[in-house]
Amino acid sequence: MKELIKEIIERDNLDSPSRHATLNNKRMYLYTFMRKQGMSHQNIAKEFNRTHATVIHGLNRYKDCLLYTSDAADDSLRVDLGGRRI
Repeated sequence: MKELIKEIIERDNLDSPSRHATLNNKRMYLYTFMRKQGMSHQNIAKEFNRTHATVIHGLNRYKDCLLYTSDAADDSLRVDLGGRRI
């Protein structure tokens, strides 16, 4: 698994200093995936040439994005949290 992640990082140039939104989104997704695989913040940071604080920030932003998009979907579908249409 680690080899596949390294390949993705190299292929998409995710270890570059670029802060382009597309790259940031991919990084945040991979931070989350790697964290769920049990990797420490420090080890994740090393793979991306970042600091552990950057990884923590990316994980928090990713969670916020998921909450925002799920709330927006609930609003646009007019579905409450119980799954009933209103």
